Amino acid sequence: MYTGRFLQVAGHTIELIEQLMPTDDQQWASQLTNDAVAQLMRAVATTITNAQGQTPPVDPAYCARFAVPIA
Repeated sequence: MYTGRFLQVAGHTIELIEQLMPTDDQQWASQLTNDAVAQLMRAVATTITNAQGQTPPVDPAYCARFAVPIA
């Protein structure tokens, strides 16, 4: 099963999709540790920060066809 959660990173809301795996006692559990999520958030924050003021490498109108901004 997959689930999503929203995280605030560098002033942006991102969605983390994760797979929940069944446990021996018939529960669903995430395999992601809090440390793994923190590392991912740091990597995303660094990427967003480094991209500030940079020209997108592709035509933004082209990309807009495939994504809807999170409001």
